[in-house]
Amino acid sequence: MRSEEAILDEIREAEEVERRTVRGAAGIGLTQLGTGLLEMVKMIVLARLLSPRDFGLVALCYLLIEALRLFSNVGTGAALIYQRERVDRVADVAFWLNVAVGMGLFLIALGLAPIFVWVYQEPAILGMIYVLAFTLLVQAVGMTHHHLLEKRLAFGTKALAILVPHALATAAAIWLAFLQAGAWSIIWSQLLNRVLGVLVVWAVFPWRPHWRFDRETAQQVVAYGKHVLGARLAIYLVSNVDYALVGRALGAHLLGLYHFGYERAGLIYKYIIRDLADVFFPAFSLVREEREKLQAGYLKTLQVLGAVALPTSVGMLLLAREFVVVIFGDKWLPAVPVLQVLLLWSITRSLCVNVGSLSYALGRPDVPFKVYTLKFVCLVPALVVTVPQGIFAVAVTVTVVQLTTDLGLMVFTHRLLGLSNRAVLRALGPAFLGTAVMTAVLLPGRVWQDTTEALPQVAFFLGALIAGTLVYAGLLFGLSSEMRNLARTIGKALRGERSV
Repeated sequence: MRSEEAILDEIREAEEVERRTVRGAAGIGLTQLGTGLLEMVKMIVLARLLSPRDFGLVALCYLLIEALRLFSNVGTGAALIYQRERVDRVADVAFWLNVAVGMGLFLIALGLAPIFVWVYQEPAILGMIYVLAFTLLVQAVGMTHHHLLEKRLAFGTKALAILVPHALATAAAIWLAFLQAGAWSIIWSQLLNRVLGVLVVWAVFPWRPHWRFDRETAQQVVAYGKHVLGARLAIYLVSNVDYALVGRALGAHLLGLYHFGYERAGLIYKYIIRDLADVFFPAFSLVREEREKLQAGYLKTLQVLGAVALPTSVGMLLLAREFVVVIFGDKWLPAVPVLQVLLLWSITRSLCVNVGSLSYALGRPDVPFKVYTLKFVCLVPALVVTVPQGIFAVAVTVTVVQLTTDLGLMVFTHRLLGLSNRAVLRALGPAFLGTAVMTAVLLPGRVWQDTTEALPQVAFFLGALIAGTLVYAGLLFGLSSEMRNLARTIGKALRGERSV
């Protein structure tokens, strides 16, 4: 079997990097579209069968488990992708570090579960935390395989290892919900997803760890990874401090409503945008010493992110009421204002997804950590004041702090790369123009429907969705030759052809 170094030397050639990056981005996009559709089906069914309190209980469990999950790879994934030499040895060290940490986190979760139950006065979550704790150990066994696939830009294989377990877990969750398992339908499906995920990735990717552990290599891995871990810890705190305070002060029911609005606002980010970072980081790392290629790559990715994030966020904001009622049911109507406010932040949240990848590729993993630490410092006192005012006030606070700091991070990144404002605006111009025209077309209909309620909500929602999509897509691909070329490049990459 060839070494990882030999494989990476073959794909580092510029044309191959570009082809694999575009193909990887397209593959990840299709994969996440598939998982997003599966997740949407699951959430539609569960939202109608479960109560807001059920979702609130699950959100409380995730507060603990996802906090511990942050430490599950101690930054080994980023360090492995960044490494160019002794890749096989680093992969072995990363694997055994991950397994050891996974076992430790599993035991810690078991010990913290009773304390967590006491803090939130919810005995129902004790058993749920115990089950989810086991996923920390299971996940560790497959993490290095996924990171090596990302390093190779082998996103087709990674897609298979994601989609198959997700589809089976989704079916299990729906089946359990119909059996009236309540919040447990989500918990058991999460365990099934993790177990199947490990089995599939080991089956489709032939890499196997060796029984060796190099202390010096481990120290190097942890030294690089500590900044990435710090950034992830800061991201977790920023992303969950609102959940923690709402759950403690307002209870599981209102937390369930807030969680619903927060998650629906992040649909596109979570199931399409976020995982594009898995493509951007290794691709940026391969050309990090060539500034012009790095600038061009960043602008191209920014163009794609804007083309997806701007119209979906604005369109969902305009159709939020119908989106919630038609798809999820009337009982979630109180979450609509939360959803609409958080959609404003979802734009910059999506545009910043490649900023972290770029910082890691340039050997500056400290930048995201510092930015999210600043966010946390700003959020906590603001939320302490606004939480008693209700979940809408919490959503406004989160949006203002996050949006402001995201814009600052983008400005810093553009200066770090030496990009002009003109170049950035040119990259985002087609998306801004298409979204503006789409809004101009949909807004009169929105006002007319609110005033007259002349159409059934289903008819208005579907009509506005189709009209907005046609207007935006027509303008984007009609006016932007770059987007047309990008679409052709993605099509060729998916077919395995090289760009001319």
